[in-house]
Amino acid sequence: TDRADARRRQIHDERRPKATCANHEDTRCLQLLLALTANLAQHFLDRELGTVGPPFIQLVGYSFEGAGPDGVSGWLGIAWRIVVSGVIVAAVFSGVALGLASLTDRRAWASVGIVLLLLLSGVVTSVLVETADVDTRAYLFNLLLAPFELVVRIYGETSEQPDLGTTELWIANIAWAAGGFGLCWYRYQRMAVSR
Repeated sequence: TDRADARRRQIHDERRPKATCANHEDTRCLQLLLALTANLAQHFLDRELGTVGPPFIQLVGYSFEGAGPDGVSGWLGIAWRIVVSGVIVAAVFSGVALGLASLTDRRAWASVGIVLLLLLSGVVTSVLVETADVDTRAYLFNLLLAPFELVVRIYGETSEQPDLGTTELWIANIAWAAGGFGLCWYRYQRMAVSR
């Protein structure tokens, strides 16, 4: 069994992409990304399942209890909202995290940068809107509000920020996700990688 386990590990290692970077081979975030998943699409799919899974379990539980939506069309309508909301939240936070992580070769700095960006985007926009009387559209730069405000709109619930337009929220969230993924792609295209 030890030989079989060793062979399985060898096959598993051969399937994973091997990348070594010219500088700081131990700490490149590219290595971390490749070690976690085989490719970027799989990474995003894993995030999406983590975002969509719990609401789907809740929907199924409510449906079995008889407290779920009425009929197949109601159930599919809620399921569609869950998927779209999950894609939005996963795309925004994955894009921002990957974009910031691509700026440094240190995992700790990348983690600190992500947390700081999330917190500062919330604090700065709130201070600007509430005390400096800046237009409420500044909340579009708030990463702790914009994705979840769009989710509220997708579900058709009462909004906490009715001054923000739904179209503006869609554009802001797509811009955050595309900007983060674009920055990650740009940085890793310019990185020296050898096999």
